[in-house]
This record gives sequence, C-alpha cells and structure tokens, in this order.
Amino acid sequence: MRFTLVLLAAAAVALMAPAVSAKKMLDPHGIFCGQTLCYDVLQVEKGANDSEIKKNYRRLARSLHPDKNPDKDAKAKFNAVSKAYQVLSNEEERAKYDSYLQDPTEYIKKYGHHFFKTQAAPTDVTIVIVLILAIFSGIHYAVLVHQRETYFKMLVAVVVEDKPLSSGGTEETQALHKAAKDKFLAAKGDASKKAPKKGSGYKKEAAFKTAVEEVCAELTGWDDPNLATPTVWDTFVISVSKALFTELMLKVSGPTTDDQKELVISRLLGDDVFYDLKADELKELMERECWKADKMEEWKKENGLSDKKED
Repeated sequence: MRFTLVLLAAAAVALMAPAVSAKKMLDPHGIFCGQTLCYDVLQVEKGANDSEIKKNYRRLARSLHPDKNPDKDAKAKFNAVSKAYQVLSNEEERAKYDSYLQDPTEYIKKYGHHFFKTQAAPTDVTIVIVLILAIFSGIHYAVLVHQRETYFKMLVAVVVEDKPLSSGGTEETQALHKAAKDKFLAAKGDASKKAPKKGSGYKKEAAFKTAVEEVCAELTGWDDPNLATPTVWDTFVISVSKALFTELMLKVSGPTTDDQKELVISRLLGDDVFYDLKADELKELMERECWKADKMEEWKKENGLSDKKED
C-alpha cells in the first residue's frame, strides 16, 4: 500500500511538472507580462470584455499610482498594470498573446527558447584586459627566449667556423674560437702541442663544438646584448610601462638612479660613442655629472666631440 502511494505521489509530481514549467514559460523574454498572466495582473478572467478590462485597469492604476501609493513596490506594480493593459486593450496584441498561451511553441519560434536568452554574468572589463596583457606578455617572453637561443646557435656556428676578418669574422669571434680551442686541447691533454692549422679537422669534432658552447655560455648581456637572459620585465607590456614611467620621472625630477643617469648620458652621446666607452671613461662622465647638458658639452669639447662651433 505504501509503495502504491509513493508511486501515485511520484506520478502526481511528474504530471504537475509540465504545468509548472508551462507557467514559467508564459513569457520568459518579457515581451508581454513576463511570468505572470496579463489577465491575472489586471485581475480579470481570460474571457473578460473590453469594458471589464478598462474598469479594472483604472481601479488598479489609481490605487497603485506612485504619487498616491507610498509602498516601495507600487511603481513596479503600476508599470506591470500599464503593460498588461497595453496588451489586452489592443485587439491584435491580445489575440497574439492568447495564441501564444494556447500554443507556446509559436512563442518559441518567434522569440526563441528562454534557455537561449540566458546570459552569463558580466565579466569585469579590468580582469579581461589584465588577462589579455598577461597572455600577450607570455607570448612575447617565449619569443624573446627563442630569439636568444637562435642567436646563441648562430654565434656558436660562427665561432666554430672561425672566419678571418676579411670574410666577416670579428676579433671577438676569433678570441672566442681561441679560448674554445685551448679548452678543447686541454681536455684532450694536447695543450702543449702546436695549434692545428686552419684546415684541421678539430673543428668538426663534437667535443670542440661543446667547448665552443661552454665558452659562449659564459658570455652575458654585458658582453653582448643579444645574449641577455630574458626576464618577465623585458616583455613588451612591462618594458613599455617601465619606459613610460622612466620618461615621466626624468621629466618631473631628472635622473636620480645610476641607470637613469647612464641612460641620459647615452642619449647625449649617441649609442655608437656610448657603447665604445671604457669603464674608466664612463666613471669619469658619472663623476663629472655629465648627464647634465652643460657638463656633457664641456666633456665633448675636451675630447673633440662637440658639434657646437666656438665663436
């Protein structure tokens, strides 16, 4: 008996579920009166005539008008009554509304299922921007790492080949080649022997290439800017932000740190001259406060670099 009652209760719930769902499906998009029947809003029967609809509308409108009703929900109720009256007082709109109530599928065809109307909660624009910048920075960081690795492989190949100056080699690559060769020969126990001739096969040995890689790996960004190990601070977004902040500080208070002072000096001298400076020359420029334009001009005149003609 108890089992039978449970089955009957379950069946009743199952039968009621569509009815509840149908009620929720009255007007999910709010085209008419939303989830409440327009007839219920105006407190009339579905078959009410125009006179009854108008009479109830006037009665409800008077009692719910915000100017006369102090209740905090009065305005919302007044608007709902006005909307319901617009629908039911218009013959064409009322007929359309009644047809949708009778066949909800027609409503869905016209306005779409209510599930499609559901939207996710709005996302904070700031969070979206931060995520985009973070992704962009991550991609840029990967590019910087790849560029350094590519340059390192190219440098190793050039050092292994050891081209003469006349064929594109440099003093730096030749010095690296010599250091790698000494390391290679020392590892083989042949350091006391004469260096092989240029056409010798030692360049093709894997151990020699390993020696070149080890020598080149000792280089830093100070030796060659292309070998500087990338960091998050080098990514485009952060580096641009740092550059803008630095420029702002230079405009407001002038250079205050050694890095800022060297930056101003490099701009006043030009990159070609600045990067050819020796350590003692840079030290002298810093001691003489040559980040100041007049001090820099004095130093340029003393070293024959001034662009200004003396009177």
